[in-house]
Amino acid sequence: MKDKCTEKRMLSEEERAAIEARREYYRKWRAANKDKVNAINERYWVKKGLQAAGNTGGDK
Repeated sequence: MKDKCTEKRMLSEEERAAIEARREYYRKWRAANKDKVNAINERYWVKKGLQAAGNTGGDK
């Protein structure tokens, strides 16, 4: 398995630019939507807490 640094060096300039553009977009989105990010993180950690307690929390 290759590490991310090695893989990043093997990317073309266009692929690197696309990755950087995606990162910048999501960075701006997270800055503009802090309440949504907090809600997402809270749901994630509640779910992880339930899993750790042995309850999957799913009714499926």
